[in-house]
Amino acid sequence: MGDASEIVPNENGSLILQGQELDTIPQSLYAYPHRLLKLDLSRNNLHAIPSEMGRLILLRDLNLSFNRLQVVSGSIASCIRLKSLDLSNNEITRIPPELAACSMLETLDVSNNRLDYCPEELSGLPALYELNLSGNITLTEIPSSLCTIPTLKHISCNGNDSLFPADVQTNSTTILWCLQIQHEHAEKVNVAEAKCEELQSKASAAAEKERILEEQLDALKNKLEALEAERPTKYLERKKRFLVIKARWKQRFCRVGGILRRPARAAKVKAD
Repeated sequence: MGDASEIVPNENGSLILQGQELDTIPQSLYAYPHRLLKLDLSRNNLHAIPSEMGRLILLRDLNLSFNRLQVVSGSIASCIRLKSLDLSNNEITRIPPELAACSMLETLDVSNNRLDYCPEELSGLPALYELNLSGNITLTEIPSSLCTIPTLKHISCNGNDSLFPADVQTNSTTILWCLQIQHEHAEKVNVAEAKCEELQSKASAAAEKERILEEQLDALKNKLEALEAERPTKYLERKKRFLVIKARWKQRFCRVGGILRRPARAAKVKAD
């Protein structure tokens, strides 16, 4: 490999460190953040991408294929001028969603890994032209929104039998058409779900309003019962009985010898 002083990009901004049996990325290459344009670290023994990789802000072409990478750090998204990224033939299980920040990325190769997830954020790569997902047998689903990338023309899923039939896996046009159908269906489902949520919200509001009205009705009933309880017991019956007794006493004191006399006041008026 030689000493660190030899790790210098050439006049074209390229640095080729292919097949050097590297276990880690030499720190000395981070000394050229404004000079390094192309970096080839393929066919080494790298297990991780350090966060320092994000310092290479002018890097356009990065090849990390045929290593032992299992995790790709989200710091790679700091390489915002990246146009080509080759992560093929590693042991990667996830693509970092932060990669969507690389808005100039045109080619992404993640074939022959152990991907079980493809982030929805990849559909936010406006310049992506070629995407290779082949050889990821554990990958059972890819986001249908990939079909919304206007520049995406080539997509390969060769060997991914759980995604598409064998005769479709290398047919980019058919794959994109299938994704378009899935995406349109997903949008219809989203609209229907949003409508259901809206109706459920209205139903909940109506139920709450009904509950409040029932509480108010119960309160009025309780108030009415309380008022009924305050009324004297058998008031009307008592009043009727009192009037009957009063009439009897009146008759008793005003009748003499079978002749009904007028009340005393009336008799006095007549005498005058």
